[in-house]
Amino acid sequence: MGVLAEAQMRHFRSNEVTQLRAWEQSLALLRAALVAQEDAGAWWLLLEFPMLRLGKRADAIMLMPRAILVLEFKIGATHFTSADREQVDDYALDLRDFHAGCRRHPIVPVLVVPNAPDPHSTTRNLALECVWNVIDANAATLPGMLNELATAIPVPATALDPRAWCEAPYRPVPTIVEAACMLYARHGVAEIKAARADAENLSVTTEAIVAAVGEARRDGLRVILFVTGIPFHG
Repeated sequence: MGVLAEAQMRHFRSNEVTQLRAWEQSLALLRAALVAQEDAGAWWLLLEFPMLRLGKRADAIMLMPRAILVLEFKIGATHFTSADREQVDDYALDLRDFHAGCRRHPIVPVLVVPNAPDPHSTTRNLALECVWNVIDANAATLPGMLNELATAIPVPATALDPRAWCEAPYRPVPTIVEAACMLYARHGVAEIKAARADAENLSVTTEAIVAAVGEARRDGLRVILFVTGIPFHG
């Protein structure tokens, strides 16, 4: 937790108490679930894995010899929701599309809601190279679900090498909007206040943008506007 908190403060300038409590409970659940696995000593666990294209972090990536598990914990929730399933499914799809280490092994998205009722989802999906449907798990069913996955997934031609997976290229390509949001996500309002342009130039630039948007609406066009450097009117 200390390492996670330090990284959180370094990269996101925050260290909320709720986040610390969530890590504490998630780690306790993972510890209890992994103790029940006979061969868990060969598994790797990556915490707070950055999903660069989505601008988020997966709670945990679990690397088994037969599969890649993407786990999302919803501490404090009491039910499985479609929005939460979609979130962890997006993580799994992102890895499939952009992580070179995910080409030969199944990717299993798992939604963990510790206090939810026993889920109805099942692990019955034996495809070797795909993203599985999201599996729901609570605190009681998580150990058994991991054990079933470890034994039910067919043995691949080549076992997953965790170290090679970590070193494999991960090259997500964000959209223009996603890239802009990621770029300025860590900036405060001070950077905006320090803009090196006077009011006249900013006004002229704003008017030009508004005019371009108006023309696009009027003529049914699609336009992309780039404002770069210090706005200057000459």
